[in-house]
Amino acid sequence: MAGGHVYTMIGVGEGTGGGMQAHPVPGAPSSWLAYVGVDDIHAATEKARKLGATVMSEPMEVMGAGWLSIIVDPTGATLGLWKGTGQS
Repeated sequence: MAGGHVYTMIGVGEGTGGGMQAHPVPGAPSSWLAYVGVDDIHAATEKARKLGATVMSEPMEVMGAGWLSIIVDPTGATLGLWKGTGQS
């Protein structure tokens, strides 16, 4: 990754996987970010916005593996929206 950061992908074959990295904000508390797979990252992000979510990160390509946006729903829960490359 840029800046010398290391991101480790957790592959499980079919189904749920994940990834890990050192905290990108030194001194900030640790956290987990759940992702939800979507068919169209741009449409899903816009729909979340229209339903009252705050978009913290617009859709961005992630290391050729897919596309990610990050939203905060109206109750304050943070969630990643994910569209993997090759994801049907």
